[in-house]
Amino acid sequence: MKNILIIGCGRLGSALYRMLKAQAGLQVKVYDTAGLNKQNKTFLPKKDFYFNLNRENIRQSEILIISVPDDHISDAVNALLPFDLTEKIILHTSGLLSSKKLRLLEEKGALTASLHPLQTFSNRFSDTDIWKETWCTFEGSAQAASVMEVLCIKAGARFIRVNAEQKKALHLAAVFAANYSAALFAASENILNKNKLDKRVLFPLIRKIQQNFEHNPAHKILSGPLQRGDSETIATHLEFLLENNLQAEEKLYRELADYILSDSGFEIEDRDILKKILVQK
Repeated sequence: MKNILIIGCGRLGSALYRMLKAQAGLQVKVYDTAGLNKQNKTFLPKKDFYFNLNRENIRQSEILIISVPDDHISDAVNALLPFDLTEKIILHTSGLLSSKKLRLLEEKGALTASLHPLQTFSNRFSDTDIWKETWCTFEGSAQAASVMEVLCIKAGARFIRVNAEQKKALHLAAVFAANYSAALFAASENILNKNKLDKRVLFPLIRKIQQNFEHNPAHKILSGPLQRGDSETIATHLEFLLENNLQAEEKLYRELADYILSDSGFEIEDRDILKKILVQK
């Protein structure tokens, strides 16, 4: 039986707890400086929660997963330094930072790595179904990789080994695709709300765009007035946004259109004419 200690009971730490707890042959515990609150007790029994770190609970833990905000990883590292960490697998879950953040623990004999799921966890203790088909990026110790790959695959997740630079690239791409897409959805929602329209009318379109992106490069899925070179429609869009006091959306429209027009990979008719319209105020 493998004993796992998760340090941090935030959205990801709690999701990891549920995912690992569901697997046979694992003993999973959680430590969090905030203590055990009411929400945690629904999914996390008191027997699985450590109120402090001591020699015994560290000794029992073969795998330690540091799941705290990036700015607090160093605090977690310092809290572990007094203990014997020889041959223990210790990972952090930062999407951006590499396993070098755990260098001091490696010097004490630990097998260090980073493990980050490319997924959004909007609540604590997410259902285990969220892991299915989710890609988990791994960077660090090869010995740790063989162990963590098995645990991820058992949860239905996918496992990919990356280097430190690839890890940064994946995290940045995920921010654009997932986090910043929320800004585009907000812009669409604001335009609809101004005109008393329901956002659900966009759902089939959004699903189809996602399906297209799954099977084609982004340069091949662009459609609409910009791709067609429909300058009159572009000008009307910009005028409509200003007339409806949607200045932020008008600015975003211009910037996104300029980004597309500046990328020669997109096949666009009358590119130069469209560029002139975008610079007009």
